[in-house]
Parts: sequence; C-alpha cells; structure tokens
Amino acid sequence: MLNANLFWTKVRDYQANLLVPPSTGTTFVQVLANVGGVRTRGVESELNFAAGQHLGLRLSASYNDATYTDYRNAPCSAEALLAAGGINPGQGGYTCDLTGHALVGAPKWIVNPGIQYGYSLAASLKATAQADYAWRSTFYGSADDSEFARVPSYGVLNVRWGLEGGSSHHTWGVALWSKNVLDKRYVLGGLATAGALYNYSETPGEPRTYGVTAQVTL
Repeated sequence: MLNANLFWTKVRDYQANLLVPPSTGTTFVQVLANVGGVRTRGVESELNFAAGQHLGLRLSASYNDATYTDYRNAPCSAEALLAAGGINPGQGGYTCDLTGHALVGAPKWIVNPGIQYGYSLAASLKATAQADYAWRSTFYGSADDSEFARVPSYGVLNVRWGLEGGSSHHTWGVALWSKNVLDKRYVLGGLATAGALYNYSETPGEPRTYGVTAQVTL
C-alpha cells in the first residue's frame, strides 16, 4: 500500500525563539518574535509491504523545501557579526536579510524505514520483533542560519521484541525494547538558552536506553 501527497504551505508572522544582539554588554537576549513569511513545499510518502504471512516492511519519507520568504530584519549569525566587525554597543547591533534562506529546524529529507516479523510460539502465544530507523538530513538549529548552529545529519535505530498471550477474556503482553541502540551521539538543534557573545547552545539527543513494558487486560 502506497500513500503520497504534495504540499505547499505559506505562513505569515511565523514565530521562533531568536537570539538578539545586545544594545550594551556582550550577552545575547533570547526573545520570541515574528520572523516574517515562511513557505514550505515538498512531498510526503508512506509505503507498507506485506512480504509474506509474517514479515512486514514499511518506509516513510519526505522532502521539504522550507525557506523564509520575508525575513529582511533577521538577527545576524556570529560569523556575519564577526565579518562586520562585531557588535557596537548602544547602536542596536546589526540585522541581516535571510529572505530565501532555509527555515530553522527543518531538514530537507526525513527517511524512516522499518521492519516487523511476527510468529506464533503456541496456539495463544505470539512473538513480534521489529526495528525502526529514523534519519534526518542536516538543518539549522538557530533562526539566524549560523553554520556554527548547523545540526549534522543523524540516524537513530530503535528495536523491540514483544510477547503476547491470553484468551478472549484476558490478555497480557511484555516487551523488551531499546531506543538509540547504537548509542548515536547527536543534537536536536534549537537554542536552549541565551549565550554570551558569539556562543551557541545545543540540546543533546537521548543516549542509548533500555526498558521493559508490561500490560494486562482483565
């Protein structure tokens, strides 16, 4: 089964957390502000394939061309401020025109493949094994499109093995799972706090985790 769609969206007065250059001192100020116009366009698709009685394959993917259509008074990136000679306290700093540049936090490509295999151990006992991979292409982690805040592409692998049993009146299940089983080191993007002059702060992704989930229906 294949599902796909095209999209084209325009947003006015898009909002984001920005680091604004200070009028005095050397510490940026974080504010929630309108960044002007934004346009996103692309394609989304989802494929599910039953490769036999027990094996299922799935793949979802999207391409998103997200850009600023009106962002003429954007805050400047650290490298742009350095190229302009730094901040002049008391003069409000500098602004940059990011119209036509990539939208913050929007990777162009997202690809999520997955596989699932289910099999019976007894008449009322079923086991299921599955693995899912989530991949993102590179994107900017700050609204000024600084190369210092660019988030590299990354992929995270999650696995799960579950056991289910019971009768028509009572069911139970237990699952062993691991998120980020390969312990990939990555960042989520986005500025966590306002930083000192020319500094950016990123949020790390979750490390490898294990867990057990159990459920009973009475």
